[in-house]
Amino acid sequence: MVRRLTPDDLLAFGLAGEPQLSPDGRRLAYVVARIDREVNEYRHQIFVMEALPGARGAAFTAGTKSDRNPRWSPDGSRLAFLSNRSGKNQVWLIDACGGEARQLTRFKEGVSGPPVWSPDGSRIAFAATVGEKGPGKEGDKEEEADLFKKHTKGVKRITRLFHKEDGTGFFEPDQFDQLFFVEADAEEAAVPTQVTRGSWNHADPVWSPDGQALLFAANRRQDWDYTPQYRDLWVQDLSDLSGEPFQIRTENLHAGSAAWSPDGSQIAFVSAPVMPYPGYGSPGLWLVGRDGTGLRRLAEQWDRPFGSEAITDMPGPGGGRLRWTPDGEALVLLGSDSGRQQLYAVDSGSGSVSTLTSGEHCIYAWSFDRTCRKLAVALTRPDVPGDLFLVEGSDLFRLTSVNEKLLDEVELAPVEAFRFRTAEGSNAFVAQCGSEGLEESDGWVMKPAGFEEGKQYPAILEIHGGPMAMYGWTFFYEFQALAAAGYAVIYTNPRGSQGYGERFCACIRTDWGNLDYLDVMAGLDAALTHFPWIDASRLGVAGGSYGGFMTNWIVGHTDRFKAAVTMRSVVNEASSVGTSDFGFLDMATYPTTPWEEMGFYRRVSPLTFVANIQTPLLIEHQEQDYRCPIEQAEQLYTALKVLRRTVEFVRYPESSHGMSRTGKPWLRVHRLRTILDWFGRYIPH
Repeated sequence: MVRRLTPDDLLAFGLAGEPQLSPDGRRLAYVVARIDREVNEYRHQIFVMEALPGARGAAFTAGTKSDRNPRWSPDGSRLAFLSNRSGKNQVWLIDACGGEARQLTRFKEGVSGPPVWSPDGSRIAFAATVGEKGPGKEGDKEEEADLFKKHTKGVKRITRLFHKEDGTGFFEPDQFDQLFFVEADAEEAAVPTQVTRGSWNHADPVWSPDGQALLFAANRRQDWDYTPQYRDLWVQDLSDLSGEPFQIRTENLHAGSAAWSPDGSQIAFVSAPVMPYPGYGSPGLWLVGRDGTGLRRLAEQWDRPFGSEAITDMPGPGGGRLRWTPDGEALVLLGSDSGRQQLYAVDSGSGSVSTLTSGEHCIYAWSFDRTCRKLAVALTRPDVPGDLFLVEGSDLFRLTSVNEKLLDEVELAPVEAFRFRTAEGSNAFVAQCGSEGLEESDGWVMKPAGFEEGKQYPAILEIHGGPMAMYGWTFFYEFQALAAAGYAVIYTNPRGSQGYGERFCACIRTDWGNLDYLDVMAGLDAALTHFPWIDASRLGVAGGSYGGFMTNWIVGHTDRFKAAVTMRSVVNEASSVGTSDFGFLDMATYPTTPWEEMGFYRRVSPLTFVANIQTPLLIEHQEQDYRCPIEQAEQLYTALKVLRRTVEFVRYPESSHGMSRTGKPWLRVHRLRTILDWFGRYIPH
């Protein structure tokens, strides 16, 4: 008998991802992420299968720890991967036929990022965080004899502007990400070779086609601490590690996902222009010569972002970098368009774009074989949390059904899409750039469980974060939990969202609470028109991060909703720029600073309108959120309590901004139960 989904079912779901086709395309390695409910942790396990429709995967690694980031050697004989089985994540190596894995690194702080094989399969590059004393050795413990140093160890002396990051915490002043490589056949005690040095973070190592150089991304500018939004490409000649790397300056870009052309003469990478719309530009595809000349943007006519922009609270193991075809005539990469994520091929000469996949889904990981003839993808859609498929022409052949047994037991709510016109309204951006291309967007409605024609149902309007992101054809657990409780769920992409062009996204910059607010309400009204079974007198609203900002803004400007839930939100823009990890960068997008003109910050802050809030409000926040610090929630809660309004405040310990997606599993369950309880109190059904 089919039953309704519950918050606790979250603990039983698994997600497949990180597909890695062997070079010859015959085998597929991948990762399945599951929750260990007893220890309240996530476990990742590597599986391998024949890359054929109908094949079944078999566990390739085992144990109570996490194995991830599998990478085939160029000849397909071995797999390198990261594992925390010895404590921190380290590089391990295993024969493709199975057997015992061998540990290659023993860094004190572990290894970050996937292992990267050299073209000849002799070396493996990786990134690791190290201090000025070097990497240290896993398991080393230093007993401090000096009592003063021992008992003041936790004191932080901060000298940098960019000194903390959500999900990471406060940076140690002498620790930076450096690049290394290790010989694949090295003895266990061998010391990896350090490639980069200095007080900068280095990332994304890529071997040159001849294996003689390593390409990487870094911001080594003089003012790097003040400009983390920039990142250049660098090339280190491995025959002279004492020499300085060659800089490929990318001007006002943040270079990432770089890839050498097959002949080594060009480098492709993905970046959104930092200017003229910092934070709101569409990530584009760029080409530059190996000598640093000829920088140009490809596919300028394709006004959609390259990369993954779709939001889900069930992120599967990702993976898949920008890839050249073997003949160098095209580049393959992921793109986001109107709520979908597909793979695209871009002609390296003309820049013309062609679509390689299609369908109402969002691909979040992908892999080609050596010849780019066989393609495996991991995707999500409203009825698929995360599984693997083979792509053959326009057909998708399912390879995994990780949640088959569970989904046979529970009822998933169906989703229907609709289009809506953005609201009439203007601001300085629209007045300057015009409104062409800003007329339509997408929305979705999820029907409540047990839906019956002729009945009226309450609905919850959900608002995504960013705002530079998009809702789309993904599986969303929170929405399914609301639907299982008897609510319809409405979600839309107002202006400010990605996936609809650069101007659509950038037009709300410095003007939150204007066009975006009008669009959210226009999308709601369109949903009520398209789906007359929704009871307009029983509406709730919820959102996280920027969606929390908009929830706060809405309840401060209308009493239309019976209840609201604001999550990890922003309420006071003036204090946020000084307490958020990247808050100081917001001042680069605003016309002034709080100490110069507080009036602007008051105008765009929901706290300014707190006296208008009559809607029962649940405030949910994480205590270690450095993106939207918890002081934002404290200000809102205190103001509403002083005003004697209906409000509750739920604080989650040891949790960062991404708790709803990747936080401690039982805290995620608690959060879902709390949201359902709140709406159940004020919007009964």
